[in-house]
Amino acid sequence: VPPVYCGEHMHYFDISYNQLTGPLPCNFSGDTIWYINMGTNSIDGTLPNFDLAPELISITVGPNLFTGPMHLDQLPETMISFQISNTLCTGSIPSSIHHAYQLRTLIFSNSLLSGSLPLEFTQLTELRFLFLDNTTLSGSLPASIGNMRQLKLLNIKHSGLQGPLPSSLMQLHALEAISAEDNRFTGPLPSNWTSMRRLQVVLLQNNRFSGTIPRSLLTLPELDTLLLPNNRFTAFELSTSPVNSTPTTQMGNLRIVDFSLNLIQGNIPVYELFTMNRETLYAFALVRACIAPFDLSVMCTARTLEIVSLDGANQACTGSSHEGNSLSAILHRSQQLRDWNGLPGCLLELPSLRILHLSGLGLSGTIPSSTVPWAATNLSIAAGRRPRLQDLSLSHNLFTGTIPSSIQHRAWENIDLAFNKLSGTLIHS
Repeated sequence: VPPVYCGEHMHYFDISYNQLTGPLPCNFSGDTIWYINMGTNSIDGTLPNFDLAPELISITVGPNLFTGPMHLDQLPETMISFQISNTLCTGSIPSSIHHAYQLRTLIFSNSLLSGSLPLEFTQLTELRFLFLDNTTLSGSLPASIGNMRQLKLLNIKHSGLQGPLPSSLMQLHALEAISAEDNRFTGPLPSNWTSMRRLQVVLLQNNRFSGTIPRSLLTLPELDTLLLPNNRFTAFELSTSPVNSTPTTQMGNLRIVDFSLNLIQGNIPVYELFTMNRETLYAFALVRACIAPFDLSVMCTARTLEIVSLDGANQACTGSSHEGNSLSAILHRSQQLRDWNGLPGCLLELPSLRILHLSGLGLSGTIPSSTVPWAATNLSIAAGRRPRLQDLSLSHNLFTGTIPSSIQHRAWENIDLAFNKLSGTLIHS
């Protein structure tokens, strides 16, 4: 960094987004400096002690090559934004952090932050944005995290945290997104999510959560993305009311849903997933789940669907399960496979569908012939495009009969019809 005048009257210092190297030229001491931003450079050396700047409001440190301590013990009470991501600095959050009671943004992403979160940490009741992702923390989220009621974004992915999600998390009514994937969280999810009406993104994949997936989580009015794969969930919490009694005017905003690679068995909430989100649902995945058969044509109501993957129910139902491998359990799971109906033709004609994976469901009957030709038609020309389905996987089912010409004439990117009982003569182009 070239010599910089750090006079006693400096208020604002910004050298971000350059290619600067070397250590800082000054320690920014004094009671006049308010704003420091040195992010996105290659500055090295150690950080100054921030308690020497008692009026400091905002500091952005990384990405840079700083090493040494983070100096978190004496953050000024005036501090509103503290961002120390993407550095090699070390440290832990001290119990004295609550003295910086005006903090609204606290970002430690991709840093060597370690230790546990002290109880006093949750006294930062003005905090809006908390990023602890890709750190080396230990312990669990404090049970009093519900005190941080202004929190909008909580990013704790790959942070080393473990244990259950505290029930007080449901007191964060302003929360819009929680990213807690790639940790060692365990136990069931909080049971009642109805108060989280602003929540848009829930990312909990690659943990050890168990129990049921709450119905109230699926019916949040603003929820856009729900990713729960690779956990140990065993079932969905289903409505106690008949489907027909559910108000059909209630609509959701879910676009992306993934429950794959859990231990899920039994019924899935068809109404909450497909009917309520028929105007928004973009991608749905539930791979390797021993789910009870349902009418696949219900997915045809979701005209915005682009990706569907339900592969692997056969393996999930005939393999090991938490029910055990008693004769009655095996017969029950095998019966579920026999109860699946065939493939509804409307799925092949969904206007936006690009990927359809239904391998290993035990589907029977014939593969339907599309009533919409794969070549351009008046309908597809009027819509401005041809049908979009490019990736079709129907392997390991029980289909019989011939492969329809409408499928044989399609220029697929991927098609997998292996391990069925198909017959007939292939059509030469």
